[in-house]
Amino acid sequence: MVTRFSASEARLKAEKAQRTLEDQRKRNEETKKSIAKERAFIKQGFEQQKVAVISAAIDGKTEIVVDSIYLYRELTDSGIQVVEEGLVKKQHQKHEKVVDVGEREKIKDEILEHFDKFIDDSKHDLKGYYGGLQRFHRKNYDALYEVIYSDWSWYEFYGDDVYSEEVPDDLKSKYFDYFEKINEKIKEFKAYEEDFEEDDDEDYDDGELVTGEYCFSDEDDEVDLLEPSVKGNTLKIRWSAEEGSTYMNDPLLSDVGLAWLSTYRGQKLIEDIFYSLSSAAEMGKTNLKLNFSLTNDGWSFVVGSRKVFCCMPDELVEIIARENFTIDDTTSTQKSYAIKVSW
Repeated sequence: MVTRFSASEARLKAEKAQRTLEDQRKRNEETKKSIAKERAFIKQGFEQQKVAVISAAIDGKTEIVVDSIYLYRELTDSGIQVVEEGLVKKQHQKHEKVVDVGEREKIKDEILEHFDKFIDDSKHDLKGYYGGLQRFHRKNYDALYEVIYSDWSWYEFYGDDVYSEEVPDDLKSKYFDYFEKINEKIKEFKAYEEDFEEDDDEDYDDGELVTGEYCFSDEDDEVDLLEPSVKGNTLKIRWSAEEGSTYMNDPLLSDVGLAWLSTYRGQKLIEDIFYSLSSAAEMGKTNLKLNFSLTNDGWSFVVGSRKVFCCMPDELVEIIARENFTIDDTTSTQKSYAIKVSW
């Protein structure tokens, strides 16, 4: 028997299909709006978090406590530590020697004393190979810090590349004893940095909770919003306290960038920038152009005839604007950058 299918039945089926498609379209639109709203929320939270972290580094701090952390992988991939304190998962870590921080810093000071003596005693003989005393000091200072904080115990300091390649052997011999004293102290310093070997046979329960710290890494699940795993725990964003190179060519939102900003070089830069703005205001001015120049080693903030070690100047725009100054304009060439500020 043939099943009949009328026009009215066809209309009903078509109307039902259209309603189903319309409902599905609305649900898809709502889903898209929800995802876009969530992404905007995460992006805004991350930008606010960036401001808080950089502001803390400007204040000389090396960590901040937060209620939650946005896009924590963006931080850990840049070397910044993301830590949860309280009742946390037990973390398999290397056992470290107890370090006498005071003694270690004393040895570091002695290294720098020997280095300064080398610079002072040799500057007349050697600065000509560098085009001046400032570059002679800076290049060798950077090379010294690279050796001090390298992971290689055999790595010793015998000047930078310019010294090694261009200074004659008779002058190298003249200052060899200076390097020997410096390297003797570097070995002492590194002795305080050595770790015990990791015990691979240690019993480890992945689900065990202990009171202490847990440092997140790329082995943990990637989440957009990280919150304390146990009520009462604390989340921290932490960065290094070690002073690094003179110039900062990495982004400020990185471990080396924040360390630089929170220690002497970065603190000096921020102080000089806002002192320049303050001095201009005291002279009755309502605007000032901040000038920056690029060398082979990095950016400098130009203050009259003086140059101050700097980070990438475009990162300073947001820092200055945060203090309610108006950024009127920025201009740049291959070798220069300027920020026009008014108030």
